[in-house]
Amino acid sequence: MTLELQKLACWRFDRPLTPAVSLQVKRGEWCQFHGGNGVGKTTLLKKIAGLGFIPVEGNILWQGTLIQNIADYSRHLVYIGHELGIKSMLTPSENLWFYHKMRGEKIDAHEIQVRLDTWCLGKKKFHPISQLSQGQKRLCALSRLVPGLALIWLLDEPFNGLDGQASEILVHSMQQHLGMGGLIVLTSHIPVQCLGIGVNYHLEKVLAP
Repeated sequence: MTLELQKLACWRFDRPLTPAVSLQVKRGEWCQFHGGNGVGKTTLLKKIAGLGFIPVEGNILWQGTLIQNIADYSRHLVYIGHELGIKSMLTPSENLWFYHKMRGEKIDAHEIQVRLDTWCLGKKKFHPISQLSQGQKRLCALSRLVPGLALIWLLDEPFNGLDGQASEILVHSMQQHLGMGGLIVLTSHIPVQCLGIGVNYHLEKVLAP
C-alpha cells in the first residue's frame, strides 16, 4: 500500500505557494516536510488529508487511486494539525469517545482509560480541556493515534508543546506504527532524526511576499 504524490503543488491565485513535490511513502516508511515558516508544510499536509480549499496541481494517490475517488479515504488516516480538533468544554475521555463516534468506531471505557494512561492523561480524564496545559491538550489529540489501526498518520508539528517524556511516548508510538506496517507523513521546522531512515523533504519558499 502506497501513498504517492505526483508533482503536487498548491497555488494561491495565479502563483505557486509550494514547489511541486513527487514522492512515494510505502507501508513501514515515513516522510517529513521541513523548512521555515510560510513554505507550505501545513498546506501540503492538509491537501494529503483531503482538506482545504487551496487549488492544487498534480495528484495524490492512495493504493494507486486518486484520493478524491476514494469514498472512505478519511477512514484510512488520522490527521492532527495545529488546530487540534478537540472540544474545550469536554473532558479528554469525552473527546476521545466523540472522535471515534464521528468515525463510526466503537470504543469502551477500558480502552479510553488505557489510551489516556498511555499518554499520561489518566488522572486528567474528567478535567475539562479548557483547564489543561497546551502540552496536555496536544496529548489529548495524540491519544487518537493507535499503532496499526488507521494506516496513514498525518502529523503537523507533532512535537510542539511536548516535554521530554511526552516526546518519548510519541516517538515510541510512531516507531510501533511503522513496525506494524503503517506510514507517517509529518511536518517540522527542522529534520527529525529519531525515527531512523526516512525521507526528509526540504521545502523552499516559492511565493514572493
